Amino acid sequence: MRHIAFFACLVGPLASSCLFDLDEGGPTINDSSSPYYDRGCELVQHREYKSDLQADCRCFTNQTPSSGIDLCKRPYNVNLDGIAIGEGPSIAGLHLAEYLGGFLDESEGPEGTIYVSGGFGPSLDRAGVILKVDVATGDRTVLMESGPYEGPSWGELGAFDRRVGYVHDVQPGPGRTLYAFADDSYERNEMVLAIDRDTGAVELVWTTNGLYGETTPFGFCETTDSPYRLQLSTTGFAVDPEGRVYLPFANPTQGRGILRLSADFTSCEVVTGIGIPEATRGEGPFLSGFVQGFTFHEGRLYAFTTAPKQFFAVDLATGDRTLLAEPAGVTPTERWARWDAGRDVWWLGGMTNGVSIDAFDPVTGTTASIFEGGVFPWMPLGATGPIQINSLNYAPIWIRSNGNLLVAQDGFSIVEFEPSTGNSIIISL
Repeated sequence: MRHIAFFACLVGPLASSCLFDLDEGGPTINDSSSPYYDRGCELVQHREYKSDLQADCRCFTNQTPSSGIDLCKRPYNVNLDGIAIGEGPSIAGLHLAEYLGGFLDESEGPEGTIYVSGGFGPSLDRAGVILKVDVATGDRTVLMESGPYEGPSWGELGAFDRRVGYVHDVQPGPGRTLYAFADDSYERNEMVLAIDRDTGAVELVWTTNGLYGETTPFGFCETTDSPYRLQLSTTGFAVDPEGRVYLPFANPTQGRGILRLSADFTSCEVVTGIGIPEATRGEGPFLSGFVQGFTFHEGRLYAFTTAPKQFFAVDLATGDRTLLAEPAGVTPTERWARWDAGRDVWWLGGMTNGVSIDAFDPVTGTTASIFEGGVFPWMPLGATGPIQINSLNYAPIWIRSNGNLLVAQDGFSIVEFEPSTGNSIIISL
């Protein structure tokens, strides 16, 4: 094993300064109370950049399925061994289980709470779920669960009496209300749910169609030609401080862009877009593929397109679009954007069939994947540990106030990544 570690040191990005000392060792994490304090990694850079996480997962000896540390292994394998990390209900191991969206609230709990949305189950019997994950302990509680299976926190949805399929995202709404963007498990209608974050009570506040075709009181962005409404996609969702909801639309014959539902959900307007007259507003780069990955920063709405992959900002007053990045210059990602105020960079993540989280400096244009150490001085080593496996896909990312990233990994786990050391661990599974 020591020869393997030495070889990895020689070919790694820090080869010019990387020495493997067989005689020296010792802890490579700072938490002396951790049960893994004495299971340090071997290379000199591991001792130079000690981690504040509970275990050091940067070496193969701690990652190996047979004798490694559970926090360092691939989450899928840990679940196969029947091991849970954190207590409480989990979707780990359920059919087609996947975390799809959510947000981090650091004002709730000692180190914050993640509200994470997702679902499980086959395509005709999908079940939606929203969990609360305690960042300090990894413990999980169910806020909402629905679908063809009984859920402990499910509330009535009035006359519609529908069940929720995948919950694509959940975000803070007015007061203690959360807004969730979901589809129903019967007719695949998109809908917005209002959820009381204290009780889990659920109310249907907007949907594309009534169950069995009944009329609805909700507002839509209508068109003069069939299908007479702008057609929605499901990978964009945002709520502004006024309680208005932003959703993406994409249809080859209608156009592409972003629409906004009023705070009372009775009216709809296009924020930015191209296509037929009803879909057109603002100037800027051409929109193609899907429009997705919404986030607000300094009064503007940021989003991606998928074909080609572009990252752009929207002036909400005019609808004008400003291109920030496209594949030739910056990033292959297309799903999530998070502003890091401590480092003045964007973290951009999410792509089909791969792992990609990039740091992007919008002033200099500099970009680096989390696996590329040394491009930014605050990220000297490339990422390793459970975040390294090829299973991130479209999973959401969040930024802690300490600068670490929280990432939904392997479908149904939460992993913490420490950019200052390259270390990562599972915090909830």
